[in-house]
Amino acid sequence: MKQLITISFVLCFYLLAKAQTNPINLPPNDPTWYKVIYTSDEFSYPQQNQNYIRNAMKLNRWKFLAPWGNAFDVNTGNKTNISYNSQFGENVTVYNGICSLKVEKKPGVQPVPCFDDCYTLNSAPFNGTPNYQSYDYTNGQLISKNTFKYGYFELKFRLPNRSYTVYKNKGIQADFWFFPVTPCSIPDPNYQEIDVFETNSVSHYLMCPTIHYGGTNNGGPTQNDAWEDIGWGFNSKKGKVIWAAPLNYNINFDDGNFHIVGFEWMPEFVNIYVDGKLERSTNWHQNDMCEMNMIIDASAGSGFTDNPDTGSEFPFIFEIDYIRYYKPTVNIDPAYSANYPDYNVLGNHRREKIELGDYLETNNPWCDAKIPANKNLVLRARTEVGLYGGFETDDSGELYIDASSYLY
Repeated sequence: MKQLITISFVLCFYLLAKAQTNPINLPPNDPTWYKVIYTSDEFSYPQQNQNYIRNAMKLNRWKFLAPWGNAFDVNTGNKTNISYNSQFGENVTVYNGICSLKVEKKPGVQPVPCFDDCYTLNSAPFNGTPNYQSYDYTNGQLISKNTFKYGYFELKFRLPNRSYTVYKNKGIQADFWFFPVTPCSIPDPNYQEIDVFETNSVSHYLMCPTIHYGGTNNGGPTQNDAWEDIGWGFNSKKGKVIWAAPLNYNINFDDGNFHIVGFEWMPEFVNIYVDGKLERSTNWHQNDMCEMNMIIDASAGSGFTDNPDTGSEFPFIFEIDYIRYYKPTVNIDPAYSANYPDYNVLGNHRREKIELGDYLETNNPWCDAKIPANKNLVLRARTEVGLYGGFETDDSGELYIDASSYLY
């Protein structure tokens, strides 16, 4: 066990140093990874009409409310939190390529629970009729329609510039996490959740990557429970519980600048990068998780923080520049583009992309991409094989082209 810990420490130290000195090796810059367009979002919607944008977001990638609706007691029908999420996403806006999740102090009466139509809960105590409750705050959240297991997720975001005082954030939380909102295809009784970051206003933007797995209760055991030397500490101070965990990021995100958090989820490990540097790495049940939905939210009085008070500042806006999802390819060599290709280097290896001939389409009459006579050639690429002016073959050899996007 001592040798294993020593080896793990050396490996993590090496990865950290490598990420700090050469962040170009992150998946977005690695040709053996590719961005999945239909599950990424640059928030570059052509119109500014917010209803149009929200409808487009719901159609393509996102939900604004989890299927369990807003938290309530199933026995009494009473609410269990002080803030409200709407299925229509009123607190989600997109302007000039930036998606904003807003927390507002907006007292009012809302139906709870509220599913896709707010009237579909036919069991007691509702019997098909919405149960209205009063709320003090409204929240904004994004829940992916797609589920994920493994890959690299990158979120570029900005939180309000409130480094001058923590108390203006009291009771407000911003999160980036994964949870099986869509039930697991293979039922698993264990609770499952991965928190990439959670902001804790009580401890001044305390960020904590946490893997939950096991048990049937909300939360379940975490890697912190398994490893006491890096676990949560409960310290009583003036009657309050102070959360502390050595895995927390040593970074404050309330400086008013955009930051990039990368979450690499692989069968063997979980890595978390902050602004191009490897900050945390762990290995605890990540391979046992089922496919999960991605959740990005901002809320008030969520339970991980205190409730807001008169010093809390609203609105609180969680700005998102983009969310990108990358998947690893299989046996992928870098893309190959050439006016005068060397067919000796093009074999049975799969490449990201292949372009042969006048691929820049400059009408260059000197491009010579002719395949030598009697040569059998296999061209494999993940995205495309482009054959341009100057490419030529004859019937003395065989040419096989395979362009596909299979994984693993």
